[in-house]
Amino acid sequence: MPVTLVIGRNDTVTPPNLVIPLAEKTFKNLVVRIEEDDHMLHRSFKKFDWQKWCRDTEE
Repeated sequence: MPVTLVIGRNDTVTPPNLVIPLAEKTFKNLVVRIEEDDHMLHRSFKKFDWQKWCRDTEE
């Protein structure tokens, strides 16, 4: 099953440098998207093409 991890580069709650290596060890089919954002993805969240992501995941 494909897994997409979206994480903010400026996330101080779950820092990318700690989270990404763990995710890479946990998930075989991992896609990582690093956004110029914070933990809650305040600037990015509404801009994501959620429908496309759901379609891509179904394939």
